[in-house]
Amino acid sequence: MALGAGAFASVNAATYKAKLLNPSGGPQVVAVEVADSTIGGYRTEASGNRHAIRWHGSVPTALDLHPNGFVESQIFAIGENQQGGLGRLTNGRSHALLWRNTAASVIDLHPPGFTSSEIDDVFGDSQVGLGTGATTGGGVHALLWRGSVSSVVDLHPVGFERTFGRALTATQQVGSGYGSLTGGEEHALLWSGTSASMVDLHPGGFIASMAVGISNGIQVGSGLVSGTDVSHALVWKGTAASVVDFHPAEFRSSAVSDAAGAYQVGTGALSDGATRALLWEGTPDSVINLHSTLANLGQFTRSTAHAVNAQGVVVGSARSAAGFTYAVMWSPIPEPAASVLAMAGFAAVASRRCRSARVF
Repeated sequence: MALGAGAFASVNAATYKAKLLNPSGGPQVVAVEVADSTIGGYRTEASGNRHAIRWHGSVPTALDLHPNGFVESQIFAIGENQQGGLGRLTNGRSHALLWRNTAASVIDLHPPGFTSSEIDDVFGDSQVGLGTGATTGGGVHALLWRGSVSSVVDLHPVGFERTFGRALTATQQVGSGYGSLTGGEEHALLWSGTSASMVDLHPGGFIASMAVGISNGIQVGSGLVSGTDVSHALVWKGTAASVVDFHPAEFRSSAVSDAAGAYQVGTGALSDGATRALLWEGTPDSVINLHSTLANLGQFTRSTAHAVNAQGVVVGSARSAAGFTYAVMWSPIPEPAASVLAMAGFAAVASRRCRSARVF
């Protein structure tokens, strides 16, 4: 269950430093993605509703991208000059939305025949996500767009009840699904733009699996070990047989949540349930426990790494002994260009890619 030597690009483990992005612990503003010098997410308004927000470069305040006609909005994905997510209507249904940096630029990608939809990742001019409605017979289908409603492609293959599109590159998409072909268990899936291109990445020795990230020809996610309730961080290279178990021995469970460039990030859970933010650089033994870098910032009982960019900048969250949740940005030393780190100081509680279906 391992790739041959040299299958992944390995980078010397860097020393990391942590910075709290909301030193006072509030208000609740959630960052879900980081790409170059841009982050995106949402904040909770006084009404209790969420508004999509975007930060970029050295601008110290968040830009509200909440569009007219929706009671709530959230950003789940950041790409070059585009943001993807959803807008929620008064009836609770959601529409897949695409922004080009401003609220006025929003494009509603919700397809005809669907009742709810969302975008989970963006890359170039493409978007991936999911939708449900009369067209799907009530099931959830993984969807692919090329920037317009008319471009939508249903990635849902025959033999599945539900499929979820989670991340993409220029040519491939990853996610998961379950149905009669999987014995009702969730399987990690890989597509190349059509439902017929689907490749089942589910590896032997696991009950269930999911893929939630893709970068440079690898796919990342997790699998539930057969006969246990324990998950292991997994990395693939296009086939089920190529799977590599990235699970660190000192943890009870682990999962990868995102990948970019040479990096993979995720979380490990200890035997007492406490979590630790983790970073890998292409191999299982390259794992770095980012939680240890929080020691000089206070006493923290839990941490999670949600997203990473190609420069190795990680965003995540940490919970203090007093019960407050803080946004954290981990930066490699030496640091990338200043523009990449200009997000420092933004009040954001990071929570990237908890990849369960959020809407349906």
